[in-house]
Amino acid sequence: MHSLASLPQWVLCLIFPVGALLALGGLTLVLRKVAPAIGLTGYDGDILDTATQNSLGGAYVILGFSLVMVLGSVDKLGRDIMTEATRIESLDRLLVLEGSAEAQHMRKTLRAYTESVLQTEWPVLHQQKGAPTTGDLLQNLFREVGTIKVDSNRQTVLFTEIIRKTEEVVQSRQQRIAESSGSLPTLFWILCYCGFAGVIVIAALRLLDSTPVRAVALATQIAVLALLFSAVLIIDHPFLGDEVVDPGPIMKALSQIEKRDP
Repeated sequence: MHSLASLPQWVLCLIFPVGALLALGGLTLVLRKVAPAIGLTGYDGDILDTATQNSLGGAYVILGFSLVMVLGSVDKLGRDIMTEATRIESLDRLLVLEGSAEAQHMRKTLRAYTESVLQTEWPVLHQQKGAPTTGDLLQNLFREVGTIKVDSNRQTVLFTEIIRKTEEVVQSRQQRIAESSGSLPTLFWILCYCGFAGVIVIAALRLLDSTPVRAVALATQIAVLALLFSAVLIIDHPFLGDEVVDPGPIMKALSQIEKRDP
């Protein structure tokens, strides 16, 4: 599924409906030619109407429910990225307030880490893992906390907050990497393909003896179902192809860090 999801969104929204309609039309033509030879006689429109309605209805329910699930996951991921950006910016503000040479060195590491998240780690999140160089920078940032000297009550308060915010930045990265692997299982997609193929077969059987109006209606329903399938596939892989999740909040945090540089 990863190879398909890596395609541009407009391509996915085109190939699935077109492919489904071509499969429906081709299978209908084949069945009309071979039906007498393989014994597909005694056409029963009532049974096929019921089967078509049930299969299409079931497919819409399953894909609709799946779409709600992946939308919820992506929405949570977007909120978590916003939280991560806020934590990065808050840590930078605390370091500015601390003002020591050690804190200024930490700010440089924090800036390098944020740049690495955007330039190095973001492109590999679709592999459901983080970038080692980004992780190393974060570890360096955490170690540098210990270099800050605490000589007053004010510095003690700031030092405590700096430690807390640094830990939160670490947690946010771990959570982002974990959530990048939260796609629907492969078995689900296999069952979806099988179910979609079954819907097309039933629709093709219904078109063995059908009016143009019914043919257009069935083709439209199949195309809409394919579009829904495309939407679930796109949103379920937020770091592939045309990214669904926007790194904008982290970019904004980096911009704010750069503005505070002396």
